[in-house]
Amino acid sequence: MFQLEKKQPFSSSLLWTLQKKYFEEKGFDAWRLAEVPQYVTSNPRIASSYAEMIFACYKDLLSSGPVDEPIYILETGAGSGRFAFYLLKRLSWLCKQAAVPEQSFRYILSDFTQKNLDFWTIHPCLQTYFENGMLDIALFDMTQQETLHLQLSKKNITTGILQTPLIVIANYVFDSIPQDLFYCTGGKAEMILVSSHTVEDPADLTAGEVLETIACEYHRQQVDHTFYEDPVFNMILDHYRRNITDSYVFFPAAGLRSLAHLKSFSSKGILLLTADKGEHRLYNILYKEAPGIVRHGSFSLSVNYHAFRAYCEEDGGASCFPDFQHRSINTGCVFLMDHAEKYKETMMAYQKYVAESGPDDYFTLYRNLNANIATLDVKEILSAIRFSLYDSRVLGLSIERLQQLVPDTTMNERVDIINLVNQCWENYFPLGERTDLASQVAMLLYDLGVYNLAIYYFQISIGLYGNDTGTMYNLAACHYQQGEKDNAKGLLYRVLEHDPHNIGAQDLLVQCEG
Repeated sequence: MFQLEKKQPFSSSLLWTLQKKYFEEKGFDAWRLAEVPQYVTSNPRIASSYAEMIFACYKDLLSSGPVDEPIYILETGAGSGRFAFYLLKRLSWLCKQAAVPEQSFRYILSDFTQKNLDFWTIHPCLQTYFENGMLDIALFDMTQQETLHLQLSKKNITTGILQTPLIVIANYVFDSIPQDLFYCTGGKAEMILVSSHTVEDPADLTAGEVLETIACEYHRQQVDHTFYEDPVFNMILDHYRRNITDSYVFFPAAGLRSLAHLKSFSSKGILLLTADKGEHRLYNILYKEAPGIVRHGSFSLSVNYHAFRAYCEEDGGASCFPDFQHRSINTGCVFLMDHAEKYKETMMAYQKYVAESGPDDYFTLYRNLNANIATLDVKEILSAIRFSLYDSRVLGLSIERLQQLVPDTTMNERVDIINLVNQCWENYFPLGERTDLASQVAMLLYDLGVYNLAIYYFQISIGLYGNDTGTMYNLAACHYQQGEKDNAKGLLYRVLEHDPHNIGAQDLLVQCEG
């Protein structure tokens, strides 16, 4: 057994160092290989909800007079960049509908590893927003008190520099940065200390492998009523002392400190939009048994949104969370600012796009769609795709079933399928996934007899994944169906050069030469 640490405060545990190292090692592969959950907070529905709230905030500001500087939107822990792509598309559309200059907003993609920033700068889906000035990038660590340096515009955002509220997006962030852990009983609060070990030598393992095998033990140490430097933290912890019996509770001190730091950047405070597996009701943040960590390449914990709400309200702000019990993610809108009651449009947008039917409801329906796709008819599938706001992932999920239904589709349904395919492709943010969506789309279009459009998507597939012999054969079949035998033969010769025993290519070549 290899001892890694002994009786360290939970928030100072080696776990968090390994967490950071994992993302530094993996870069965007953490999302490309689907090791880290992302879809629930990276789909067009949730991004559209955020865009509507951001645009509503802009309207709230306009109601008090002209807005003379861009509204800065900081996405922390942005990962793959896919969420930003969806949000920017929707926000750009809202601007055009209302004749608002797109440059009224400045979106900052940030993460703590430069690998991710370098990936964003070359991703083709983001280039439009870099070029029109809506998008910038910054190296930013939520656990550090640092200046926000925008790498493209060279602007530094620091204390008091902004005159409009800073909008902060934190999806699956607070569950992945250090938290304190306490055990409350008998009017006392005991800090949890961690000892950890592995069976294998950690020197021979990657950070992800250590996190998969690490075992932790918890110890308790009583703390006094002035444990934190921040009196508001102590007030909240004292509330837990008095109201919690024989239970563990997380305390998001690092997350709250980060928000206080970000708030200092603007004279108007910050608007936090956040989604995570967290709870905002006191009775839901308690753990009778020691809470475990959820492992998925990295690891995550539940977020104590009750503390965020208490901190915000003590600071004179306001917060919005759903009245219903969520299933997968809790989405909150937190106003860490003075005169929060003036942001009526923003609060109404939250009510409409989150509280009444929001990201958690959509993900629940998506999971049901995933489980029952084989039972749906064409109209039900097309409705689901439209409801997803033309999500390419929902299209990918549906293609096999649509192919089965092609023989019985009407002409109008075929036209609808073709239109939806093209709209979903516009929402595709490729990460080099193993699944070749372009090829799947092309095969569906081939089955529909739309050979010219199938050719277009097979060519995209080759551009993304290279000259796969299967794709080239399918492309040749499209040309053959269109009577373009010379194009088909050229492709088939290339297929047989790499795969001389390909019977299908041999047979099709005979037909082309006949």
